[in-house]
Amino acid sequence: MPIERIIAGVVVLNFNVLWVLLYILVIRRGHLDKTFGIPVISLCANFAWDIFNSVNRGVTVLSPTPQPIINGVYAIIDLIIIYQVLRYWRRDFSTVSRGQFYFFFGFALISSFALMQALILEANDLPMWRSAFIDTFLNSALFILMFYRRPGLEGQSLYIGLCKLFGTAPFMLLLYFAPQLGIAEYIGLPPSILLPLLWIGIFILDVAYVGLVYQRARQIGLNPWRHF
Repeated sequence: MPIERIIAGVVVLNFNVLWVLLYILVIRRGHLDKTFGIPVISLCANFAWDIFNSVNRGVTVLSPTPQPIINGVYAIIDLIIIYQVLRYWRRDFSTVSRGQFYFFFGFALISSFALMQALILEANDLPMWRSAFIDTFLNSALFILMFYRRPGLEGQSLYIGLCKLFGTAPFMLLLYFAPQLGIAEYIGLPPSILLPLLWIGIFILDVAYVGLVYQRARQIGLNPWRHF
């Protein structure tokens, strides 16, 4: 078996395991804090990507089995977090009317599906790696924005940040620092100027988020290792 196939399999498995754990921790923390733990725009983009990569025939035939099934599981989990958003949105958007919130939430959701479809048609993004890394970068940036919007650690924990960091970091760093392994070519990534910038940006933002959560936990008197 080619070494790049083994390495790619390990980093994808690591990603899936830690992101499933991240989702579980997000849902648990959201339930306890009566809020949601994924930024709204990120959630819409994640849901669109997970749906496309579980049911779109043009995508799934190029994806390693059983990844499309796993993506379908992610989409189901996304629905649970969407429920938390629709139930607890006023905590984050207290100055927004109900009509305004539902309009912009619907617009964000529809736009996410439209943009994913546009990337498939215009950039031939099959399998959807470009959109995956754009989505992941967006997640990393918006997690930090959500952190600054909230006074405490509502819906957040150090363990959520660590799952995100260690779920994505091996993939990002291997693609960026070890191109000689041929992982990018093996999984069908084309030569790109944009993608390496996204990989290193994702890593830097995820490290920053972990540091911010740890620091705030200490500032507000929480033991970051007991808050999960």
